[in-house]
Amino acid sequence: MKKNLLIMLFVLTLLLTWCSKPANNEIGGEETEKSQKETILSYENKQYRLKLDFPSTRNFKENVYGATVMFFAPEKKDKTTENLGITVKLIDSWANLETLYTDNKNMLKEIAEDFTIENEKSIKIDNYPAKQIQYSFSQWEYKIKQEQIIVIKDEILYMIGYTATQDTFDDYKKEVNAIIESIRIR
Repeated sequence: MKKNLLIMLFVLTLLLTWCSKPANNEIGGEETEKSQKETILSYENKQYRLKLDFPSTRNFKENVYGATVMFFAPEKKDKTTENLGITVKLIDSWANLETLYTDNKNMLKEIAEDFTIENEKSIKIDNYPAKQIQYSFSQWEYKIKQEQIIVIKDEILYMIGYTATQDTFDDYKKEVNAIIESIRIR
């Protein structure tokens, strides 16, 4: 029951955060353009021993929408912002990656009638086994595409979720992959 609650919390988090917008970077009431040179910044959460690199064009917030940290892409006027969220939770010592992944996938199938799994595979995050799933569905008038990665280290579950519209998913995928590849959970 506890793992079902964690999974449902994460799914709800993804849905809620996708529809939200981060604080604007505003100058004189107008959105700023990408005028400064992009640099790579580092993020660290010492409590969960989580480190990663992210581009300076993104902003982040901790402990929002049920996520440990949420990274937002640059906001485009009148468009919903895509995001990359990481939720970290303590789990029972008997929990394993395959069981959590299968339970999570079965629960995801319930979020929409048109839910479609587009890709799923085993990967590694910081040399730890992980499961990745990409899927799409409709919510209200939006066509959403998400990617979710689950990795366990000791008794800590790291759920990494990338959310965008189906039309814009690939626009930031290269950047998102670079962030994910930089993740360290030691």
